[in-house]
Amino acid sequence: MQQFKPEALKRLDEVSEFHKKLLENRISRLSQEKIRILGDLESEEKSLKSKQTDLDSKLQLLGKTRALDQYTAIVNQIADLTTQLQKLKDYNSLSIELSNKEANLELQMSEEIIKTNNYLEETKDEREGNFEVFKEYANRFYPNSPAGITLHNNEGKKNKIRFNFDVRIENDSSDGINEARIFCYDMTLLSLQENHRINFIFHDSRLYSNMDVRQRAELFRIASETTRRNDLQYIATLNPDQISGMSEDFSPEEYKSLIQDNIVLELKDDSPESKLLGIQVDMHYDR
Repeated sequence: MQQFKPEALKRLDEVSEFHKKLLENRISRLSQEKIRILGDLESEEKSLKSKQTDLDSKLQLLGKTRALDQYTAIVNQIADLTTQLQKLKDYNSLSIELSNKEANLELQMSEEIIKTNNYLEETKDEREGNFEVFKEYANRFYPNSPAGITLHNNEGKKNKIRFNFDVRIENDSSDGINEARIFCYDMTLLSLQENHRINFIFHDSRLYSNMDVRQRAELFRIASETTRRNDLQYIATLNPDQISGMSEDFSPEEYKSLIQDNIVLELKDDSPESKLLGIQVDMHYDR
């Protein structure tokens, strides 16, 4: 049985022949293109070798005439200048950043000053009432000397302390008055009982060493009145001469109730057992 008619077979042969010629033409064209590219690559390679040879000869010439050293020095100088330029740019950037931070800090400081001023104004009455307690204690010692506590906003731009706080009695540079000032301030904190739960206070004998006998006697009157009124405790260590020196400024009843009846422990130096801890303690203080 015949598959294709003769006319169809003839046309298929013609199509096949057409594609063969087309394939041969493409192979021929691509071969010529390949030859041309290889030729170009060979020419380029020869040109590069020629340029390399020329460069080597020039470098040799530069090396013989020491011109290459100058070139290297210039290159190094350019590198150094480039590094310096980058550092200057970094510094400028850092300077701007620090300036912005400083401006922000100044703004924050201004805001803190405003907050502190508002706080001081809001707490003025309570604060003055507390400060009055100190003045009353100080007036017991020195009725004719100005005394008081001041608290102000520290508005300095470089301040590290928020408040300027000062506790004064006139002429408190004197040892005796300064010790009375310390006592009055401590008793103020103890009697007010604000922001703490400590219901006693302790003073060492050094607090009374430079104090006038009359002021020392008044101190123990104040301590007794304050602790009895507020259910607090006052603890003191005194030397025998400090105790005996007050006897003339007390009535016999006062001396007994304020001093004699309140002696809890007597310390001596005749043996370690008579000392505070019951043992010998040798402390080496740095001077």
